[in-house]
Amino acid sequence: MRAPAGRATSAGVGAAVSKFDTALSTVRTVFTLRLAPVLLVVFAVVWPWAGFPWWPLVLVLGLAVVLRLLGFGYLLAGKRGPLLLVALLLVTTLGAWSPWLAVTGVGGALAVAGVFRLPRWQLLAVGMVLFLTAGTGWVTETVLAAQQRADSWAKTSDYNRAQLLPRDPRGVLGAVMATVADRDTIRGCALFTEPAQAQLAAAFDAPDCPGAVLAWHTQLTRPDDYRPSVRLTGDTSTMSRDREIATLTGCGLSWVSPLDGRQPDAGPSSPGRFTLHRVLGQGYQITDYRPC
Repeated sequence: MRAPAGRATSAGVGAAVSKFDTALSTVRTVFTLRLAPVLLVVFAVVWPWAGFPWWPLVLVLGLAVVLRLLGFGYLLAGKRGPLLLVALLLVTTLGAWSPWLAVTGVGGALAVAGVFRLPRWQLLAVGMVLFLTAGTGWVTETVLAAQQRADSWAKTSDYNRAQLLPRDPRGVLGAVMATVADRDTIRGCALFTEPAQAQLAAAFDAPDCPGAVLAWHTQLTRPDDYRPSVRLTGDTSTMSRDREIATLTGCGLSWVSPLDGRQPDAGPSSPGRFTLHRVLGQGYQITDYRPC
């Protein structure tokens, strides 16, 4: 007599599940007996070149030695001992970088272990919950840290640029006139904020700040002398009490020689009126420009 179709199907499914369990058992045995010691060796060799922190490796090896000395070596005996040490090393290393990352790694490991325990799904569910929640926290932490680094680099860059600005109002006038004399559009425009650059361009009927600097340069008769010196008189400045804001008026300048008297103008004798703001407690930058 033939066995009922339902019983034959159940027997076939049972045999397939039995083979699958045997295969998983074999994989677990190979992993614990062969791969775990290899991982320990790899960690010990790669650690100095990978830039990992040293304390997790010292902690794990020290724990193994202490357990042996105290008579608890049986906890690490058998095929699971090396695997437990590797797992502890991974978790502590990830925790040195980020606790979120460590919990994410633990969740991932539990989820993988849960796959081997199917159809019992509880361990897989716990691992996935830990992996997803901690992974979200780790991603958020990573994004925030990247933003903080970008802000820090931007502030450092702004501070470095502020240190290159003139430290007093007359120094600003000197820098403006010197960059015009040298046709240095990059340094010249860096002395102005963007609104002030637009004002400078409008004053010289130029399309932009570099065009204004070049147009200004064409009006010079003695470029080498077009800069503040002991022979230049006529500029006035005021400063706020906290020295954060200053005004500078360079209208009606004159070049005077102590030997020959007044010299001919080297260029426009009225560079303009400037409002200055100190940047990050360092140098001054022009925030408002008005022609005389």
